[in-house]
Amino acid sequence: CIGKEEVCLVNEVCKDFKYPPVTVGFEEQNEVILKDEFNAFFLDDSISNRLERAILDATFPDKALEFFKKRKKREKHIQRLEIPSFSHAVTNPNEAVFYGLGFELPNIEKLKSGSNKEVYIDAILATSHALLEITNKEVDVSIKSDLIIYCPSIYTHLYSFKSQFWNQIIRKESKVAKDFIMNGLFKNPNYSGFNIKIN
Repeated sequence: CIGKEEVCLVNEVCKDFKYPPVTVGFEEQNEVILKDEFNAFFLDDSISNRLERAILDATFPDKALEFFKKRKKREKHIQRLEIPSFSHAVTNPNEAVFYGLGFELPNIEKLKSGSNKEVYIDAILATSHALLEITNKEVDVSIKSDLIIYCPSIYTHLYSFKSQFWNQIIRKESKVAKDFIMNGLFKNPNYSGFNIKIN
């Protein structure tokens, strides 16, 4: 979150762009001001205005112009879907697309963590297929898409298990804590799912 001075500086730099970037933030100097409730439609007007200007400037090739002229602005209301949200890191990328398109997934179905990778793969496929089914209804042709596979970001230096960092953990922490940190976080083959028995 940046203050007024930084926003003014960004706005000054943006003046040099033919199509200035959309500035989003809490300060009133931003083009899109974040209020109490952020939703998927906050950027619609800004994006639409830039697109209309680009069309008037004849920026696009004829085929793209034909496509855009057939399109209309989406209605700004949230649609509820019956498909479940798995509320898990492996499905978050696909589910984020639903939210960005203006859909709500009120039904939560928690994934049971463990060594069975099929549970996670099935959840990724289910959200992907549901997304393709919905988006294909909105266009005249079938859209094929690659799956987004979850990959946690990592700090490679933490994977040097003979380092001073790990020596301190091994010396100071209990067996349960070490097991959780090592096998649950760093040597975990189970898509971030981990079961641990504690007394």
